[in-house]
Amino acid sequence: SNPCDLMTAIAAKIAGPSVPPGRIFGSGTCLDSSRLRSLIAKKLHIDTQSVNGYVIGEHGDSSVPVWSSVRVGGVPILSPGQGPTEIHDHIHKEVVDSAYD
Repeated sequence: SNPCDLMTAIAAKIAGPSVPPGRIFGSGTCLDSSRLRSLIAKKLHIDTQSVNGYVIGEHGDSSVPVWSSVRVGGVPILSPGQGPTEIHDHIHKEVVDSAYD
């Protein structure tokens, strides 16, 4: 359910002290990670299963794509020490914007 982070906090509060910290977590960035992989695959005209990568943090605007984790066919899309480009920023914006569609 959205907003994912808020719903996670509410679930943890309702569960109370009987559930140890770290046992209830939201999966909003799992969806963002899937969207990231899908967009990269679409832009490269390849199967989504050939793309691995992760988005971390809060679901939505404050999410962070871990570009150093992105692999296409097992090959990193960034060289060591290379930072994201405008293309990467645009892809992340598409991921964030798709959450509001």
